[in-house]
Amino acid sequence: MERRSRIVILGAGFGGIYAHHYLHRQLHRRRDVEIVVISENNYFLFTPLLHEVATGGLRMSNLVQPLRYILGCCQTKFVEAKVQSINCSLQNVSTTSGSYDFDYCLVALGATTNFFNTPGASEHSYPLKTMGEASRLRNRLLSCLEMATNEPNPKHQQQLLSWVVVGGGPTGVELAAELVDLAQSYARAVRNCPINLLKVTLYQSARSLLPMFDVRMQRVSQRILEGKGVTIRLGVRVTSVEPGNITTDRDERITAGMVAWTAGVQPNSVAVEPVHLLDSRGRIPVTPYLTVAAFPRIFAIGDIASLADVPQTAQAAVRQARTAAANLVAKIDRRSLTAFTFKKQGDLVSIGRWQAVARIHGVLFKGRFAWWLWRTIYLSKLIGFPSKLRVAVDWTLDLFYPRDISRLS
Repeated sequence: MERRSRIVILGAGFGGIYAHHYLHRQLHRRRDVEIVVISENNYFLFTPLLHEVATGGLRMSNLVQPLRYILGCCQTKFVEAKVQSINCSLQNVSTTSGSYDFDYCLVALGATTNFFNTPGASEHSYPLKTMGEASRLRNRLLSCLEMATNEPNPKHQQQLLSWVVVGGGPTGVELAAELVDLAQSYARAVRNCPINLLKVTLYQSARSLLPMFDVRMQRVSQRILEGKGVTIRLGVRVTSVEPGNITTDRDERITAGMVAWTAGVQPNSVAVEPVHLLDSRGRIPVTPYLTVAAFPRIFAIGDIASLADVPQTAQAAVRQARTAAANLVAKIDRRSLTAFTFKKQGDLVSIGRWQAVARIHGVLFKGRFAWWLWRTIYLSKLIGFPSKLRVAVDWTLDLFYPRDISRLS
């Protein structure tokens, strides 16, 4: 029997899952190819909506799709393991469940939170990249609300309800708005909640919110966010985080009952041999064809790939996955490759209940229509009809009923 070419996909985020999807489309029923997907988790997590889980708008289970269902094909083998190292010369991947040789490898290991070496940030702030982190943040928010409701001292109430968001990108803006909505929903259910003491402050080290977006989007988003009562501090960097307070580069020491950290990401670390393939930020530089120059059978996409003028977003990762999959099949079939080009189709940001800003093909939308557009587009991106239906039901119920204010175990 002729030996089959083995394609190993590392990671099951947006890049890895969509790469498998496009590969499966082109290679299904071909007996000369097998696919191995290696991921530390046995599920795909729709991370762009985690802020709604953390603030009671969605159930966690609605954003999770088991990989066994997504990868349910006779051609594909799934391995639940952590990737430890990639030996490009030997074409081998070492994991916590053993090593795997490959003929072609697609690296899509994604990213984790970047705390920028800020003292205390990793220990005392609340990032928002994983299921566990969303649960932890939600529980902290509800603890602050519960304790403030039963706290007789107004000063302590003020401390508990002083919430800080570090980072003014899309996640930070969306989370800050949802924090206000969560507190207001809680106050409607719990009459003696001191909602008047709530203070949500967003710190952004850059001079503008959403610096990757159009200037008009930045201005409109800031205006809407401030209209919801969020205080925005631009050009201010948080220099340390301690239990109960933060300090800034303005020599300010500010009380904070909760600090959410959404300031940036860095690629998930993995040992690569030869080591010079990684750049100073731990990313893998790739050619316009999304291959590693010295090892053209290895592809890298998403947050771990370094390619000029390509943002670290889910939108970019999905489009890279399509090109990488097509080029990988072209290599197997000895055809010419296609260079990856990226042009944004648009930008979307939700700013709480009934409010959003969108820019689609140069046209700016805001308010309820943009909010509907944001939800419609994100709903279409969810993987699997059951997930789409559950999220649609949750969002519909949210229009008529209070948010879920129960703790997550």
